[in-house]
Amino acid sequence: MLDKLKEGREIAFLSKKLATIALDVDVPNFRIEDYRFVPANFQTPQVMEFFQLYEFYSLITGKLPEKKLKKWEELGRKVTLITQDSQLESLLPLFTTFKTVYFDTETTGLVVQQAELVGISLLFDESHLYYLNLKHA
Repeated sequence: MLDKLKEGREIAFLSKKLATIALDVDVPNFRIEDYRFVPANFQTPQVMEFFQLYEFYSLITGKLPEKKLKKWEELGRKVTLITQDSQLESLLPLFTTFKTVYFDTETTGLVVQQAELVGISLLFDESHLYYLNLKHA
């Protein structure tokens, strides 16, 4: 083992040198303040429109517009509510039948460390939509 350490000594020191960040480099005309992130500069109308479109509400500042949520029936979709273990077991073949499965979680809040999981939505295709009711009354 000692021989291997001696053989790798030079490459080990080179690796250390390459991984060390040089802090004493003079960079003329560079001010870190010029690159500081300022949220107000980032919140352009185009960015806010993008956030609104993709529902990134936690990134939008100010008052959010009221949004009426549509029910599944209004979207022309039928969702099967899963409330029993036997219903859940009947979904198992779908996981091997479909190449892609989309899922979404419903929680009691937006703070991940404090939120509890209350439901899971599964979408296999347009006619195979399921909601696993975990904590709803």
